[in-house]
Amino acid sequence: MTIKNEMNRYIMDEFWDSRLGGFYTSINLSKADLVTDDKMLKNLALGLLTYSKLGEKEAISTIMGAVKDYKDAETEGYMELLDASNAVHPVGVVKTVSEQILMGYALWMAGSTLGDEKLKEDALAFIESVADKYFEAGYPKIFDRNWDRVIDDSIGLSDVAAVCYVLSKVNRGDLISKDVMTHLFKFIDDKKGAFSYLDKLGNTVEMRGKNLADMAFLSIVLIELADKIGESRYKNIVLDTFRFVLNNMKCTQFGGFWNKCDTDGRIVMNPLEAYYNKKESPFPYKSVLDEAVLLIAAKKMELLVDGEGAEIIKEIVKITSHTLEEYYDKKSFGFFLGKSSWFSGPSSPSVPLARLAMVPQHTPGAFAVGNTLYVQLQQKQMEMQCIGLLAAMDMEFNNPTDYKFEYLKEDVDNTLTYITKGKLEYKQFDLDGYLNWSMKTRNGMAYGLTPYRSPLGFRSDKSPQNFSAMHVISDMLVLGKEIENPSDLLKFMYSSQNTDGGFGEEPSMISEVFTTYCVVVTAFLLKDGNYDKESCIRYLQECQNEDGGFGNAPGYPSDSWHTNLAVMSLHLLDATAKNEDKLINYLLACRNEDGGYAIIPGAESDTFSVFRAVDSLMLLNVKIPEKEKTVKWIQKMQDSSGGFIYKENQFVSFVGSYHAIAALYIMGELPEHVEECKQWLSDHQMKDGGMSRSIYGPSDTTDEGFITIQALHMLERKLNPYWVRIVT
Repeated sequence: MTIKNEMNRYIMDEFWDSRLGGFYTSINLSKADLVTDDKMLKNLALGLLTYSKLGEKEAISTIMGAVKDYKDAETEGYMELLDASNAVHPVGVVKTVSEQILMGYALWMAGSTLGDEKLKEDALAFIESVADKYFEAGYPKIFDRNWDRVIDDSIGLSDVAAVCYVLSKVNRGDLISKDVMTHLFKFIDDKKGAFSYLDKLGNTVEMRGKNLADMAFLSIVLIELADKIGESRYKNIVLDTFRFVLNNMKCTQFGGFWNKCDTDGRIVMNPLEAYYNKKESPFPYKSVLDEAVLLIAAKKMELLVDGEGAEIIKEIVKITSHTLEEYYDKKSFGFFLGKSSWFSGPSSPSVPLARLAMVPQHTPGAFAVGNTLYVQLQQKQMEMQCIGLLAAMDMEFNNPTDYKFEYLKEDVDNTLTYITKGKLEYKQFDLDGYLNWSMKTRNGMAYGLTPYRSPLGFRSDKSPQNFSAMHVISDMLVLGKEIENPSDLLKFMYSSQNTDGGFGEEPSMISEVFTTYCVVVTAFLLKDGNYDKESCIRYLQECQNEDGGFGNAPGYPSDSWHTNLAVMSLHLLDATAKNEDKLINYLLACRNEDGGYAIIPGAESDTFSVFRAVDSLMLLNVKIPEKEKTVKWIQKMQDSSGGFIYKENQFVSFVGSYHAIAALYIMGELPEHVEECKQWLSDHQMKDGGMSRSIYGPSDTTDEGFITIQALHMLERKLNPYWVRIVT
């Protein structure tokens, strides 16, 4: 069955409000688990456009019934944000140019499909009016309700491109003046893609970088205009843009493309832009939406070029098609949002993260965890479903790779007869200072990531989090300290269990394997099981995919990191995966010829994944293939400083070093330079007692403290290896 057939019904079944009309913004697995039930004008327009493209008149007529709830009764245009009851949010009483003209185009397309000439005429008049106001005012992003005051004067590539595209599609390209085209071309960086914003003087805003979706949409517009006015040079610009994306924005870690880069095409964090302008997360991530737009652009270009250009297009189509296939939920249907990453440095993405962190307030689907907002990327959002369907409607997805390796089972001592063999002997680490810092993270019934109540910068606050509680409890047990009111802590943690059986980071957040592990292991360590274990086991088992690995949520793509979290959780619950043989083979598929292991099969070896894969195999009582080779690979990653580089040709990573030490330890080995490693770890302690990923500070979170406490005990061979295999 093609995606078109599945998604055609899925969108209306799971996103459409059958009682009041309008599309919900975001769901978890289904409409029964709504994440954001507010209704955006943009999504209504995309729904109309999608079903017009499909020729689904019944769906179009149904959607048209809700248009009246968005229509501004006082002035031209449409309300942009309704709540679940279809009441208008006060902040929705604005006129965002791209959304208003998109709605006009959607109505024009609906009129064309339904054969309603009056609807087409009215829509065309509205489109022309929006374009006139936009050009006359100097290309602002958002007007007030009456179109006479500018609310946001940002000049964005996506806005200029949207207006030009719609005018061309409704055969009013004559309204795209020479001045407009000059403005559009100001975004273009000769043979280096395009910037996303201009300032008031028409200069590019380099700080805001280059976004993949914007460059893809620019390409669609230039292809459209080249066809209408016969400008072949526009196609050359598109090819240059595609070449830039292919050469600079590929994600070698997970496949696909990153969603943004800097001026020179580097994939880097952008903390200054995020902190001061508060427009987007500082982290690049793998956005399925952006890749879907790129796939649409590449398919449009595919028939127009040959030679080297054809090879570039072919490669982009191949990569983006694979991404859409990988992030399509074959169990429950729909497209996930993508995958993010922890960064070991400003330009070094390392561990997979199914959250986009530090997003601006009011980002659709965002949850506030203390002073930080996250979007959990296993969500399914209406915008993604429409763009994904338009990009992949004729695709048929293949069956996953069936990995098969020979392996041997062996008995592994998986019993916790003790935690430590004694106190630390190393005196260079200020243990009392760290304990004082750590105990201040207690906040009511639970623990936060830091002891700081309202910090500035990007530092986390002390709001309770399950992730942090697990690390603090682990440290206290290793150090032989008493846990204050453990029953209160567990009440808080258990309150984050959802009806699907999994746990969120805190109450109200959707379930994920990552936070489910945090609760399961904490309950195990505190010798308590007063939660719904059976539904928790079922949730974890549902997160196993056909390839044998586990994703962070049911249907979400597998990787060795989340597979390990699921394996540890099921082990502690005295349960097994639905298909243990496939699980083992998936882990073995992550093994590379160099002896290391990768985050996904075929990727480059890294220290994080070596620990995750080896740990999982040992918990499954599988003999580690060529263990000596794996040990040597890890040991050669140690730097002269004492720490470890996490991957070939990368730099020393604090968290990556913990994983290297832990992987060696559970295999019965240590780093070659133990004393240097101890000193290197201690050098990361700051004056407040906390630990930092950088020797320059400031202190980070309880995670960094956990790394130091656990690693120092391992380096003195005082920690039970089984403890290391289950507490990480």
